[in-house]
Amino acid sequence: NVSGVIGRLMIDPFTLLLTSTNARDYQAIEDHMAKGMNVSEAINHVIKEREIIP
Repeated sequence: NVSGVIGRLMIDPFTLLLTSTNARDYQAIEDHMAKGMNVSEAINHVIKEREIIP
């Protein structure tokens, strides 16, 4: 019996941005990619800009 069990999904900032469907997140990544960054570089740049601490 698993009734009453509560779980919480905790993911790192990189994965959160990579899988985000939020328009603000998507646009921030797209803006950096338009400047010549690849996806990984763009996500890391957004993390630094937003001062997200992993």
